[in-house]
Amino acid sequence: MEELVLRAQGCDLAKTLSCGQAFRWQEKDGWWQGVVRDRPVRIRPVGKCLILCAPPKERAFWRRYFSLDRDYSEMEALLAADPKTAHCLPYSKGIRILRQDPYEALISFILSANNNVKRIAGIIERLCACLGREIEGPFGPCYAFPEPERLAGAEEAQLLACGAGYRAPYVIESAARIASGFRIKTLARQPFEEARRALLNFPGVGPKVAECVMLFSLGFDQAFPVDVWVRRISRFLYPGQEGKEAARAAALRFGPWAGAAQQYLFHYARQTGLKEE
Repeated sequence: MEELVLRAQGCDLAKTLSCGQAFRWQEKDGWWQGVVRDRPVRIRPVGKCLILCAPPKERAFWRRYFSLDRDYSEMEALLAADPKTAHCLPYSKGIRILRQDPYEALISFILSANNNVKRIAGIIERLCACLGREIEGPFGPCYAFPEPERLAGAEEAQLLACGAGYRAPYVIESAARIASGFRIKTLARQPFEEARRALLNFPGVGPKVAECVMLFSLGFDQAFPVDVWVRRISRFLYPGQEGKEAARAAALRFGPWAGAAQQYLFHYARQTGLKEE
């Protein structure tokens, strides 16, 4: 298998792939292996680089996927400057916001509603095994993420068997919209609120899912997905403010770094339960 070396100073691969922004990665024998849409890859950190079992011609794809062209030191300095947010850095420093495929992100985050990371990952793997195309990867046979047409034509019972639960019809209907010609990638070129409204029109997509898709696949770095953990950390940072108001205050503080800061704070909150140092 061909080998690709990417310079990745400051990137913590384990945190990046386990912090809840993507669901098809597993660690095994010192390597991380996963499938991005229909690209299987095996990867591990060595010093300040990432070593990938992938063709060198895919260099640009993987550099973009792992956000290796963006300097996170400014955002980390913002967190470090505040005694409260500085607590998160030992837990979250090195996380990079993945630039995922918008269609795969849409379906994955619809499945994430009222779910935990481990269970989401299991549902998606079963979905891929049931409806995805079998491919050969550097770690053996695996499955591509199901194409929109295949998912749109699935029986609801198939998705229920994968564990999708009440989300099953939302997944099928959303895949059908993509299969019918909705060009989800073009949302990246629209103003923030227009893109957000378009995503909210998909079945099963609420504000949190919409902003996850915007942040993790469409390049809206100011997106600030709010779930139970983010509400907790926001209340912790802004006593006396509740829910959306606290989250909005947190987002405004970080401006264009809102999404990355959210992921750092989210990971810290999940890892510690907000215990103070």
